[in-house]
Amino acid sequence: MGLSMFFRRLALAAVAFVAVSSHATGQAAKPNGGSALPQPLAATALIPSCSSSPAVLCLNGNRFQVSANWTKPDSSTGSATGVSLTDDSGYFWFFNPANIEMVVKVLNGCAITQAYWVFAAGLTNVKVNWSVTDTLTGAVYPQENPQGTPFAPVQATDAFSTSCP
Repeated sequence: MGLSMFFRRLALAAVAFVAVSSHATGQAAKPNGGSALPQPLAATALIPSCSSSPAVLCLNGNRFQVSANWTKPDSSTGSATGVSLTDDSGYFWFFNPANIEMVVKVLNGCAITQAYWVFAAGLTNVKVNWSVTDTLTGAVYPQENPQGTPFAPVQATDAFSTSCP
């Protein structure tokens, strides 16, 4: 991890710690330990909480978390491995890093349809259970591609209609 990413994560962790501490006590944190005036609690819900891992793809500034699991016809299963392409898009591979199985992007369509959009396409016919989670609201957009069925494109311009301000 580069230094800029380290310091960005450190700053986000510090903000989250202060927000959680303030939320738990109902007061703003003060460096001298003195009492503080109560602060509004709504601000604590404005920090995206997606943590990228091999099985999780974080999109839109960590606002959305995407994960996928596959099942082969012989019933063997596994977690897909996500690879980021841009802040809005990425892909997953299942069996071999050189073999892309699924592409996904999440776009902010709030100005057009008052929703965040989810687009996905697959290059597989194995069973895929996948979902996109809005880490701010907790809303989940779950999807399944059935076993033996070509992965149908998803163009959900209403996937997160409650996620716009």
